[in-house]
Amino acid sequence: MPPSDAVWRQAETLPDRPTAADLDRLRATDPSLTAAEWHHVVDVTLLRRRGRAKFGGDAAVLDLTAAGLEQASRPAVAARRGRLLSESGATSVVDLGCGVGIDAIAAARAGMAVTAVEQDPATARAAAHNLAALAPTGRFEVVCGDATSFPVPPSAIAFVDPGRRAGFRADGSPRRTLAPEQWHPPWSWLQGLAVGHPATVAKVAPGIDRDLPGPDVAVEWVSVAGDLVEATLWFPGVRGARARRTATLLTPGSDPWSVAAERCLSGAGEPAATVAVGAWLLEPDPAVIRAGLVGDLAGRWRAGVLSPGIAYLTGSGPEPTGWGRVSRVQEVLPARPRALRAELRRLGVRPVEIRTRGLGLDPQRLRRELGPAGEGRPAGLVVTRIAGRGAALLVTDPAVPGQ
Repeated sequence: MPPSDAVWRQAETLPDRPTAADLDRLRATDPSLTAAEWHHVVDVTLLRRRGRAKFGGDAAVLDLTAAGLEQASRPAVAARRGRLLSESGATSVVDLGCGVGIDAIAAARAGMAVTAVEQDPATARAAAHNLAALAPTGRFEVVCGDATSFPVPPSAIAFVDPGRRAGFRADGSPRRTLAPEQWHPPWSWLQGLAVGHPATVAKVAPGIDRDLPGPDVAVEWVSVAGDLVEATLWFPGVRGARARRTATLLTPGSDPWSVAAERCLSGAGEPAATVAVGAWLLEPDPAVIRAGLVGDLAGRWRAGVLSPGIAYLTGSGPEPTGWGRVSRVQEVLPARPRALRAELRRLGVRPVEIRTRGLGLDPQRLRRELGPAGEGRPAGLVVTRIAGRGAALLVTDPAVPGQ
């Protein structure tokens, strides 16, 4: 018999770091439950709390595992991908290695028939529970089996999100691996799948080498509210008119499964020209940087970089709102700590935030070298290279308190 609702409610009273005494008191409320059942209730309860940031209120009904929570797609990203596949004419998806089922839920909600394949029995049970809870009217089945040997029908989309955990950290949390051949399944298997079944979509780590997928695969780097969360590979059978490289910036809606706004930038990755400091400074969204599209964004806004290889754009035309963090440049100052300290005092400015890029500086150490903040007007400080030489930009920025 599964744990009762009363047991789940009692578990919600646990602190985030329960002691042995907390667990003993909780278990005493229903001695009929086995040790394994109690561990499951406690683990899922604590994981649901952690999952609120990603899943919102839906976290309260999800069955989760530690690795599944870490690797699960953001609901808004999964929902967008499911919508795009459905709009392309896809009617069925085979989710090979579905984890706790978030992408399978999104595909089912988008109206496609879903076969979710998961090798780990406990994770497969979690996926089945989650699909029933969040896609109750969808067409789906969960298969406990090996994704690498599961036959994908020719008419279906193959979706793969390789496991990127290898071993555990000292605190017991899964350790990520950046080596594609250490993914589960490995990159070589994914390549072979796409050769035999070109209608393949894969979600991979955003740090993937831009050139690894090859010229026939469209790669889309996706950020949510400025947080770079994944790269999606669209293989030839589903690539359509997508460009080789795209940066997609999503603004989440109030519902974790919705997107309030999205911006897409595609290009060839042309380098940006180096220009003099303009009226504004843009720190591009990390999806733009990772996609290698800083130069393409510069061309769109008649801007350039401060120095080759430094991902700060500057210009004096309209501000590129929505493409990253925009600051207004007030002064160009020396980067040497003693001279910079003197200039800040002369201007009556106290830096409330220090950002550095391209000089290998530690912002906290630089703050100590600049001395006490004082009582001057607040401003931001960006220490970087201008035309290859160190410099500091005094900026005002809506993201900096007090400005």
